[in-house]
Amino acid sequence: MPVPEEYLTKHFIDRERAARHAAAHLHMGVFTNTPGMTEWWGANLGEPRLIHDLNGQPLFYDFPILSLNNEQLGLVRASANRVLGVPAPTVYMGGLRWHVGDATLWAREFVQREHKVKVIETQLVCYAYPKLGIAVSWEDRTGEIRRAIIDVGDRSVVPEEVKPEVRGPGAWSLYDHMPEKAVPEAVEGFAPYDRIVDELQERSGVDLAAYVELAQFQAIQSVMATVISFYSTKILTFCTHGYSHECGRMHGQENGYYCVVATGQMILDFWRYHHPQNHIATQMGTTTSGTDYTGEVNGLESITCSHFDAQSDFSPTFAEAKAEIDANRPFDYSYSYHAMACFGYREQILAIAGTQPQHSVYIYDPSPVNVGTIRWETWGAGFSPVDGFVYLRRV
Repeated sequence: MPVPEEYLTKHFIDRERAARHAAAHLHMGVFTNTPGMTEWWGANLGEPRLIHDLNGQPLFYDFPILSLNNEQLGLVRASANRVLGVPAPTVYMGGLRWHVGDATLWAREFVQREHKVKVIETQLVCYAYPKLGIAVSWEDRTGEIRRAIIDVGDRSVVPEEVKPEVRGPGAWSLYDHMPEKAVPEAVEGFAPYDRIVDELQERSGVDLAAYVELAQFQAIQSVMATVISFYSTKILTFCTHGYSHECGRMHGQENGYYCVVATGQMILDFWRYHHPQNHIATQMGTTTSGTDYTGEVNGLESITCSHFDAQSDFSPTFAEAKAEIDANRPFDYSYSYHAMACFGYREQILAIAGTQPQHSVYIYDPSPVNVGTIRWETWGAGFSPVDGFVYLRRV
């Protein structure tokens, strides 16, 4: 059963509380020298965008991280509800990768032109975690309220009635797929993070939700050691072919159904098999619906002339993710409708009192189309979207 609406109302997180959690993540990243966040010294939170679930309920707040010169350095995606189990599921690296305002205007005009109707509402939604779209609602001639979802990246219309038999276009409600029985544990697990934020504010004397000057930033950093734990981090940057060269790099997917293809391209690049996406798609048997696991495995082995063994894993664990990275092997990290490449991990060595150890994976996401994003993704958030891994190992 999906999460009841009364649970979502009861455990909703307002903007101010979410901002404090996002700021705590900013400071944790700086204090622990987390790759991608080391340049965030003195940064502040910008105005957030509220992201809704497909069921209409608030889901996330996207807080841009702004430098002293007001340039966007990254983005913290904070939870809008405690049923998600963690305060910040995702931290994005770098500047703006999607333009919500432009996408909203385009989606509204497209629906009005395509259906000859007057739009009732537009809403920024997470339609298939972590992908974003604009949900456009209108009333048809029979009085029925209808909806179209337009991807913020390539402006394609997202099909809503597609079963996740392959990874490609499709939509699903995160709240509706989260089992009700998981809610109490997730809410209980969230509580210590609220206490940590309150303690950080009390010890630093600074309101984390407000704009902070450099002296206040330093005051927060000076007390971070009292409220956080130690981490171990590894990111794959260089491969081991006898040469020192960087070979892990981002490839944005070239269309809305090439997420597996682009993920394969990034992993193959690491092992110096450089192929265009259309060739990889042919080898994987990709269609406009996407790519299945068997096709991906066969395609990777074919392209590497069977010098590598590809294997799928449908019961993935963080320990397995860590083992692959420790062995210097990037791998496919997939959700029901989306594939990405994992190039690193961050492991909490000692848990904060009352919390479970919080681990993260370093993701090269080929979405949005032709752009892609790099981010830290919290492992084991309340919604647990991980569907499977695909490994590529030298024979």
